[in-house]
Amino acid sequence: MSREGTVGIFSRDTRESYKWISDFLIGLSFVKDTKCFYITNKRSVKEDVKKCKFAILYHTKNRGRTNVTDVLDSLYHEELNDLFSALGKSNVIVIIDDLEDSSDQEKERIQLEQRSIKEKATGLFLFNIKDKFTDSNMERNLQEIEYLIRRSFQLIGFQTGTLAMGHCLKCMTVPGLLVIVYVSVCLYYNHNLIPW
Repeated sequence: MSREGTVGIFSRDTRESYKWISDFLIGLSFVKDTKCFYITNKRSVKEDVKKCKFAILYHTKNRGRTNVTDVLDSLYHEELNDLFSALGKSNVIVIIDDLEDSSDQEKERIQLEQRSIKEKATGLFLFNIKDKFTDSNMERNLQEIEYLIRRSFQLIGFQTGTLAMGHCLKCMTVPGLLVIVYVSVCLYYNHNLIPW
């Protein structure tokens, strides 16, 4: 089963809690599929993560606390480790939703207390319960998430920075390529073979 272009959302909460994230991902042209995985104490994410290229670990403060990892009664310590082990740091992010405070100071506080988030995920994103659909912080977070997913998908199979050129060449017609070859040969000839 191909996992190219697939984003997985892993959570102990129901899909309704993070439907807004799924809707956002579906709107991204480079995301081919979004898969939702419900985490239980009896079910490991190790098999599910094999179906994804990028993972979002989603937690809502509606569960009471922001206890993702490294703290008493943390809900996602093993899952974060499994996602990191399978996909690497650059392909994992953590979202904490329904907060009263989504400031940069709160983000720093969480990362200090729960260090594994910063060590094993490429980003932590906090979303405010009050301003979720109007706040500029929301828009900024979504833009950064889009960038991280896009970057992740582009790095897969393209270890150099030539993705844009490769895409451009695929779109060109044969006459367009012939013009490029002709111009390149002329430039080479003028530069190297004609004594100035």
